[in-house]
Amino acid sequence: MLHCPRLLWITSDSPTDARQTLMNRASDASLPLAADAPDPIETLFHVERTGSVGQGLRALDAAYFDVVLMEAPPEVSESGLAWRDAVETLAAHPAGVPVVVLKPAGDMSDWGAALRSGAFDLVATPCRPDDLVAVCEHAVATRSEEHTSELQS
Repeated sequence: MLHCPRLLWITSDSPTDARQTLMNRASDASLPLAADAPDPIETLFHVERTGSVGQGLRALDAAYFDVVLMEAPPEVSESGLAWRDAVETLAAHPAGVPVVVLKPAGDMSDWGAALRSGAFDLVATPCRPDDLVAVCEHAVATRSEEHTSELQS
């Protein structure tokens, strides 16, 4: 039986589907998905959404996830938590789930800040859905390889 990776999507705007989030942030007409195209995130991952980092932490406590996708607020969230602190908190969770950050395109310092905070990677939005899927799949594969190495030692 094939394992459908579980993705925890933490978003402040609570989209009704992954397509809406990517399309809302796309400024280039070539980036959005066609209305009738299958959503690659929903096709390849079992997606659960939460509206805050706190809800995300509770979800990580309650269930197994293969990857966390966190949409970074512009600077500070409603709870007053800076996105870098949120990434650090999620990355430090005992579940050890890789955190992929979605953030509006900025300068290269955002990418470095995300990695220093413990993120697996940062994807600048707008982005092509296939690029986002590739990063999430890579995070899942890396976690699986690390887990296999730990079992063998």
